[in-house]
Amino acid sequence: VYHLAKARVIVSLDTDLFGHHPAKVYNAAGWVKGRRSADETREMNRLYIAESTMSVTGTRADHRLPIRPFRLASVAIALANALGVGSHGTAELTEGERAFVAAAAADLKAAGPAGVVTVGLHVSPDVQALAHAINAALGAVGNTVTVHALPEDARESQVASLKNLVEQMRSGQISALLILGGNPAYDAPADVEFAGALRQVRTAAHLSHY
Repeated sequence: VYHLAKARVIVSLDTDLFGHHPAKVYNAAGWVKGRRSADETREMNRLYIAESTMSVTGTRADHRLPIRPFRLASVAIALANALGVGSHGTAELTEGERAFVAAAAADLKAAGPAGVVTVGLHVSPDVQALAHAINAALGAVGNTVTVHALPEDARESQVASLKNLVEQMRSGQISALLILGGNPAYDAPADVEFAGALRQVRTAAHLSHY
């Protein structure tokens, strides 16, 4: 969870914080608080973004780097190296990427705990891990970002809960079902057979974007 109201420097690696992020409203509200120039007690925040597709966040960024998806790892490695976060090898960068990394790293160093690096949910685990390492090194964890650990059995608990629901649907215990977001008829585990059980429910409603 990102607390952008506390952030002086935000570096996004293909994260549409204000458009498609699950907490987009919270993110935007926090960013705006740090953006108000009328508040003379604080310097206006600065937003960097390296992204593969133009996004809502990209249109608001102070520094935007258009980048191909496969280049994100190199930028993340270079950023980590510039901040002295571990040893991750070298990364060959274009001139634009070097300028972006140099400026972002300098601002993050100056911001310290008031800096934060975000990564899109679709980006590779390696880049996700680098972002976590950078945030930890900056002292951002507990300030501009909160990390919530899921129980080890979280996935198993979710599947068990879904199986229990399907059993209740089949036995007629569920007379009305409201589905908010998601599409379990499509992406539930194959052995759950949600779609078939849904036919046993007298009233079903589905609310989502698609």
